[in-house]
Amino acid sequence: MHRYAALFSGAISAEQERTIAASVRYQERRAPLLQDAFLTVIDRLDPHTVVLEDASYGHRGGLIQAMKKDGRHVAEPQHGWIGPSHAAYNYGSIFRHEGLHSQIPDELLLFGEYWGRSIQHPATLTTIGKPHLQRAMASAPPVADRENIALIASSITDPDATTSLILALRKKLPGWRLRFRPHPSERATLADRYPSLIDVVGVEIDPHDDLYESLADCRAVVGVASTVLFEAASFGCDVLVRRSPFTEYYVGELFGPAYDDARDVEAMAARLRAGNTPVDVESFWASHSLDLVRRWALSTGTAD
Repeated sequence: MHRYAALFSGAISAEQERTIAASVRYQERRAPLLQDAFLTVIDRLDPHTVVLEDASYGHRGGLIQAMKKDGRHVAEPQHGWIGPSHAAYNYGSIFRHEGLHSQIPDELLLFGEYWGRSIQHPATLTTIGKPHLQRAMASAPPVADRENIALIASSITDPDATTSLILALRKKLPGWRLRFRPHPSERATLADRYPSLIDVVGVEIDPHDDLYESLADCRAVVGVASTVLFEAASFGCDVLVRRSPFTEYYVGELFGPAYDDARDVEAMAARLRAGNTPVDVESFWASHSLDLVRRWALSTGTAD
């Protein structure tokens, strides 16, 4: 752990290193116990196919290897953004070696063909879409029938910058409601992290647990770099990207130019008033996803 931290040239403090090391020790001690427990259940159920989230991340390599050794097909469902800068989905040629190849999933189930274009993953790539999103899209009202609501998704990393942006946009957008959606990890400490957004006229905290319920109300979404931007596009929302060190690696100019929080508030407000910029949603989220899921299940022998 110390040798790895040294590669960051001092960016990780000694206290952070101790905290991370403690977590690593705990996780590693627990890992064989978890694996034994999982395998006990798997052996009892004796499935042909196992769908395992985060199967490409490496921490379940031993479990995957054991299941594949027993002839089980291991598939990983996509759960968020993946691309060329995501280390869990880009492998070098060394993973052709059986000892390593046996520790990653046989198949990666994608939301749409877009997500497989730029990754280097040795598994079979299969597009199945996302049924929950497709159902929510189908029941959402047309954008023209929605109120002037702009959802600002949390950046997590800089509460002060997000607060300043929302308050600045509020002044530029009379007649609009600005809806702030904190990250789930921020809900419990919302008042401490965003005190200036509480009880402000024209600003509301997103009341919905399900993001898709909120997106169905909105005309536009403002965010940094997350799957939320791609999901928003599927609901017909205009998508505005805040510039950050992550922009180039996540979205580039896929949704138009990125905006600087401090300098581009007027431009952001003008873009919001102007309306939607079309995006190729079909490549992000395959249509007829429920049929695709059924077809996949039948092909693996897990359904009849």
